[in-house]
Amino acid sequence: MSEITSRARTLRNNQTFAEKVLWKELRSKKMGHKFRRQYPIIYFEVDIRHCYIADFACLEKKLIIEIDGDIHNTKKNYDKERTYIINNLGFNVLRFNNDMVFNGIQSIINQISLNLLPSP
Repeated sequence: MSEITSRARTLRNNQTFAEKVLWKELRSKKMGHKFRRQYPIIYFEVDIRHCYIADFACLEKKLIIEIDGDIHNTKKNYDKERTYIINNLGFNVLRFNNDMVFNGIQSIINQISLNLLPSP
Protein backbone atom coordinates (compact mmCIF):
# COMPACT_ATOMS: atom_id res chain seq x y z
CA MET A 1 0.00 0.00 0.00
CA SER A 2 1.37 3.41 -0.91
CA GLU A 3 2.09 6.05 1.71
CA ILE A 4 -0.68 8.27 0.30
CA THR A 5 -3.26 5.47 0.39
CA SER A 6 -2.22 4.61 3.92
CA ARG A 7 -2.53 8.24 5.05
CA ALA A 8 -5.98 8.59 3.42
CA ARG A 9 -7.16 5.37 5.07
CA THR A 10 -5.92 6.60 8.46
CA LEU A 11 -7.80 9.87 8.00
CA ARG A 12 -10.99 8.00 7.00
CA ASN A 13 -10.72 5.89 10.14
CA ASN A 14 -10.18 8.96 12.33
CA GLN A 15 -12.69 11.45 10.99
CA THR A 16 -13.47 14.54 13.03
CA PHE A 17 -16.98 14.83 14.43
CA ALA A 18 -17.77 17.57 11.90
CA GLU A 19 -16.63 15.30 9.05
CA LYS A 20 -18.84 12.50 10.38
CA VAL A 21 -21.84 14.83 10.49
CA LEU A 22 -21.35 15.96 6.89
CA TRP A 23 -20.49 12.48 5.63
CA LYS A 24 -23.86 11.28 6.92
CA GLU A 25 -25.45 13.74 4.47
CA LEU A 26 -23.16 12.97 1.51
CA ARG A 27 -22.77 9.20 1.59
CA SER A 28 -24.70 6.68 -0.49
CA LYS A 29 -25.51 9.23 -3.23
CA LYS A 30 -28.00 10.98 -0.95
CA MET A 31 -27.41 14.16 -2.94
CA GLY A 32 -27.65 12.37 -6.28
CA HIS A 33 -23.89 12.11 -6.79
CA LYS A 34 -21.14 9.92 -5.42
CA PHE A 35 -18.82 11.51 -2.90
CA ARG A 36 -15.54 10.06 -1.67
CA ARG A 37 -14.02 10.95 1.66
CA GLN A 38 -10.35 11.66 2.30
CA TYR A 39 -9.63 11.64 -1.41
CA PRO A 40 -5.98 12.08 -2.50
CA ILE A 41 -5.36 14.76 -5.10
CA ILE A 42 -1.98 14.15 -6.68
CA TYR A 43 -0.29 16.64 -8.95
CA PHE A 44 3.17 17.28 -10.32
CA GLU A 45 5.10 20.52 -10.21
CA VAL A 46 8.51 20.67 -11.88
CA ASP A 47 8.56 16.84 -11.93
CA ILE A 48 7.98 16.65 -8.17
CA ARG A 49 4.91 14.78 -6.95
CA HIS A 50 2.70 16.60 -4.48
CA CYS A 51 -0.46 15.42 -2.75
CA TYR A 52 -3.34 16.96 -0.88
CA ILE A 53 -5.99 14.83 0.75
CA ALA A 54 -9.40 16.45 0.37
CA ASP A 55 -12.01 15.84 3.05
CA PHE A 56 -14.70 15.06 0.43
CA ALA A 57 -14.69 14.89 -3.35
CA CYS A 58 -17.35 14.49 -6.01
CA LEU A 59 -15.28 13.53 -9.04
CA GLU A 60 -18.20 13.68 -11.46
CA LYS A 61 -18.79 17.36 -10.66
CA LYS A 62 -15.13 18.18 -9.88
CA LEU A 63 -16.17 19.44 -6.44
CA ILE A 64 -13.99 19.38 -3.32
CA ILE A 65 -15.42 20.05 0.13
CA GLU A 66 -13.14 20.96 3.01
CA ILE A 67 -14.16 21.11 6.67
CA ASP A 68 -11.86 23.43 8.56
CA GLY A 69 -11.31 22.91 12.27
CA ASP A 70 -9.69 25.40 14.63
CA ILE A 71 -6.19 24.54 13.41
CA HIS A 72 -7.04 26.19 10.10
CA ASN A 73 -7.21 29.57 11.87
CA THR A 74 -3.40 29.50 11.86
CA LYS A 75 -3.08 28.04 8.34
CA LYS A 76 -4.91 30.65 6.26
CA ASN A 77 -2.08 31.15 3.73
CA TYR A 78 -1.57 27.39 3.35
CA ASP A 79 -5.31 26.88 2.78
CA LYS A 80 -5.42 29.74 0.28
CA GLU A 81 -2.50 28.28 -1.69
CA ARG A 82 -3.99 24.78 -1.54
CA THR A 83 -7.35 26.06 -2.82
CA TYR A 84 -5.60 27.94 -5.64
CA ILE A 85 -3.74 24.81 -6.75
CA ILE A 86 -6.82 22.59 -6.53
CA ASN A 87 -8.82 25.18 -8.52
CA ASN A 88 -6.10 25.13 -11.20
CA LEU A 89 -6.48 21.36 -11.39
CA GLY A 90 -10.10 21.96 -12.47
CA PHE A 91 -11.90 21.50 -9.15
CA ASN A 92 -14.21 23.88 -7.35
CA VAL A 93 -13.45 24.05 -3.61
CA LEU A 94 -16.07 24.75 -0.94
CA ARG A 95 -14.77 25.43 2.58
CA PHE A 96 -16.84 25.28 5.73
CA ASN A 97 -15.76 25.51 9.34
CA ASN A 98 -16.85 23.19 12.13
CA ASP A 99 -19.32 25.72 13.56
CA MET A 100 -21.10 25.90 10.21
CA VAL A 101 -21.45 22.12 10.19
CA PHE A 102 -22.80 21.98 13.72
CA ASN A 103 -25.09 25.01 13.52
CA GLY A 104 -26.06 25.28 9.87
CA ILE A 105 -25.91 21.90 8.18
CA GLN A 106 -28.94 22.70 6.00
CA SER A 107 -27.23 25.83 4.67
CA ILE A 108 -24.17 23.73 3.79
CA ILE A 109 -26.35 21.13 2.05
CA ASN A 110 -28.01 23.93 0.06
CA GLN A 111 -24.64 25.35 -1.02
CA ILE A 112 -23.37 21.93 -2.03
CA SER A 113 -26.61 21.26 -3.95
CA LEU A 114 -26.16 24.47 -5.93
CA ASN A 115 -22.68 23.31 -6.94
CA LEU A 116 -24.06 19.97 -8.12
CA LEU A 117 -26.53 21.51 -10.55
CA PRO A 118 -25.83 21.00 -14.26
CA SER A 119 -23.69 23.70 -15.81
CA PRO A 120 -25.62 26.13 -18.06
